[in-house]
Amino acid sequence: MVLNQRGPYHVSGTAFHKAQTLGYPSTPSAAGSTYPESPQLSYLPTSSLTGTQPVPTLQMLDLQIVEPKILIHTDLHTAMMPQLFDGQMPHLSRLHLTGSYPWLCKFGPNLTHLRIDNSLTTLQTSTTAFLDFLESCPKLVELILHIAGPCAEVDMHSSPRSVSLPELTNLRLHNVPCDTGACALRHLHLPAVSTICLTDIIGLTSADDLVYIADANSLNICNSLADPRSLSLWVIDNMFTIACGDDTSDEASQVRLHFSTDTETYDDQHQEDPDPFALNLVLPKEEIIHALPQMLVVSNVTTLHLFRLHPLDSKDILLHLIDAMPSVERFAFFLSEIQAERDYWHSCLSCKNVTTFPCLRTLHILEGFRPHREWKPTWIFALALSRAKHGRRLGTLRSTMVGVPPDQSNQHTKWNSLAHRFQGKKVKGFVNEMLFDTDPDDPTELLEPAPLFDCE
Repeated sequence: MVLNQRGPYHVSGTAFHKAQTLGYPSTPSAAGSTYPESPQLSYLPTSSLTGTQPVPTLQMLDLQIVEPKILIHTDLHTAMMPQLFDGQMPHLSRLHLTGSYPWLCKFGPNLTHLRIDNSLTTLQTSTTAFLDFLESCPKLVELILHIAGPCAEVDMHSSPRSVSLPELTNLRLHNVPCDTGACALRHLHLPAVSTICLTDIIGLTSADDLVYIADANSLNICNSLADPRSLSLWVIDNMFTIACGDDTSDEASQVRLHFSTDTETYDDQHQEDPDPFALNLVLPKEEIIHALPQMLVVSNVTTLHLFRLHPLDSKDILLHLIDAMPSVERFAFFLSEIQAERDYWHSCLSCKNVTTFPCLRTLHILEGFRPHREWKPTWIFALALSRAKHGRRLGTLRSTMVGVPPDQSNQHTKWNSLAHRFQGKKVKGFVNEMLFDTDPDDPTELLEPAPLFDCE
């Protein structure tokens, strides 16, 4: 095999073990550059991959190893992949492997994007090799494992080893075993601004399994998760998202965890060879909320946002989380149209029975616009008055109506006066500052995570 094309190019290939051939249809670089001649490579036996010549200008590689089984137990790939291009690919930045894993390979220090598909391995040294490989990729920006990754050794869970990836801002694990997720969350250290997405984790059937993956006592992946000061929770399209950060509300300074909250089933009754990963069990949001105090250190959280968690099957689950956060000073939540939810929050925050959020100073309530209905802040005033009577006076009370047409915003903003009276008392007598505003958009919908597993 000879690759003598000057300049960067993208090589993609497909290997069929049964046919013992490898095809390399070449395409231009993803940067959009064009070349007068592209390298033409004919179909070759897979054995030709071993010991191939260096490719110093190669920037992108997409290689597919097609096998009848999804699990890889043999040493075939570990023998082949380390020899690929003689390990000389100094400018390779994007690598997509299907049906093979690169843990024992040397792809150069400039690798920035890595995606592995259909490559689970149960080799004894898989976890150590996995961490060694990532440690050799300090510039990695994105890591995607899709039905791929090492099955961790038992003794690795207690290992203090930490692999720092200072540039990695996007970690996505899809259809991987609990062990693989635990390995990533416990032994990798990411920047404070990161997105971590875990979907359809294999073997995730209970809150205990979730705690096993992300245990606060061993969670190492990011400083923002070790001792967060801000915490945001929301559900969009069956994706439960946890955002953690410092004591600001700046979304750019957060690390995000995404979990599936829906159960996906796969009908394999008529398959001769059923897929062992056809059934992906994931957790309802109630179980994730219940597990949070064990996953994260939440006792020092000062800013809390709860968006679109309705309807919850059990309000006691949410109260369990709230009780674990006595330091909250700023609290924002999205209120649905369900009257029971309004009654719940009034009971929870009014301090009549228990002191919820004893340090609370700023309360922000968001709710959707309902046309053709007269809106009054009676329950909001009652809540603030009750807290004041119990020695928990609010500094700032804010109510935002979202999705409001500009010509109908007055019905909400007209309450912007501390001179309003409630139960014979002026509002300024039980709250320091008050703001009623509107937003034509719904800011809680803008929190949706980026699409998963983008190959580009």
